[in-house]
Amino acid sequence: MAVSGKVTFSSSGTAIVAAGQSSVTVSQSGVSPSSLVRATLQQVQGSAAVAAAVPGTSSLAIFLTGKVKAPLQVACFFIG
Repeated sequence: MAVSGKVTFSSSGTAIVAAGQSSVTVSQSGVSPSSLVRATLQQVQGSAAVAAAVPGTSSLAIFLTGKVKAPLQVACFFIG
């Protein structure tokens, strides 16, 4: 794939990790355990970072390095 400029993925979105939590699960049809996924934080909150983004059957589990103090938005997209 070669892209120049803005790209829109049909299998992308955002999720909110709730205050006091360290993970969130996103439902997405078409995702499988062998899908390639990417998750990125959309705000800075202390030392929080994405530890893992684990695809499942029609879902994606996003794990952070620790619990967040306030709701934190995560963007994700799926390939395959």
